[in-house]
Amino acid sequence: MSEWLVRIDNKTTAYDYCSNDLCISIMFLLGFLIFIGLFFSGPENLVNNAIGFGLTTMMSMMVVVGILNDSLSKIDCIPCMGLFVLVQISITSTAVMSVLLTDKLLKSIGKCARSKSHDSSSRWRFIRDLTQNGNLLRNILFAIFTILHVANFIWFLSNNQV
Repeated sequence: MSEWLVRIDNKTTAYDYCSNDLCISIMFLLGFLIFIGLFFSGPENLVNNAIGFGLTTMMSMMVVVGILNDSLSKIDCIPCMGLFVLVQISITSTAVMSVLLTDKLLKSIGKCARSKSHDSSSRWRFIRDLTQNGNLLRNILFAIFTILHVANFIWFLSNNQV
């Protein structure tokens, strides 16, 4: 006859894994993709691209807000992840609005600068050169919003209490 010995231990194996960190990492990478597509898309479909990227970002971030929904109703203050998402939504919304507004502004200022004569001030010549090639302004805006995006992520990582 054989004998069986069954031993049951109550040991828990802890994994250093947090689903919130995974969501934030995906949001961080998604933000970079949104900024790259927003600022480096062609000028011919700028309005459609900006609106499409803005709506895509809002929908993807609403998934994270849905994840936060359960935890927000049980606590008195907004957690660090909630503030990260809120700031991320505002940075992306501001980037979309700035792309739309600068495109309209460049067109109207460009018309005014081109109507000036060649012997006008050097400032108008600079504005005319800037408006003929909007890539410089887009690169500056991309750098500004990328710095804000990275600063928000660094703030989240420094204040995240696991």
